Amino acid sequence: MNGVIRASALRETALNRLLPGSDISMIAELALRGKFVEIPDRLFVRRLTPETTILLMESARSRGYLGGPDNIQRLKLHSYRFLDALRAPISLSEKFRVWLYLLRRVAWLRHRAMRKVFKLLTGRS
Repeated sequence: MNGVIRASALRETALNRLLPGSDISMIAELALRGKFVEIPDRLFVRRLTPETTILLMESARSRGYLGGPDNIQRLKLHSYRFLDALRAPISLSEKFRVWLYLLRRVAWLRHRAMRKVFKLLTGRS
C-alpha cells in the first residue's frame, strides 16, 4: 500500500478497517473510483530486517502463536466489500459484476471452511 494517493479519493473510502486484509479492500475501493497510474521509476525501497513486523508475525504464526484470520472475519470483510461496491460511483451493471465476483469468493471461502471442518472431524491431514 505504498504510494501517493489523493486525499480527496481517500476521503471517499472507508479507509483501513480493523480487519485482516482491509488494506486490500481500501485499494479495491480506490480502484472502483478511478484509474491508477504507475510511475516506472523506483521511488521507494522497502528494507526487510529481522525486526520487520510482517516477518515477526510470520515467525509467530509458524510457531503457533497466531492463527490466520478466521472465516467470520473474512465474511465480515466481504460484507464490507459488498457495501463498498454499492457506494462506488460505477454503473449498476458494473456493481452487479462486482457483486457476482464477491459471491463467488464467499462461496469459495465457505467450501474451504467446510473442507477444514471435514479434515478436523475425520482426523485427516
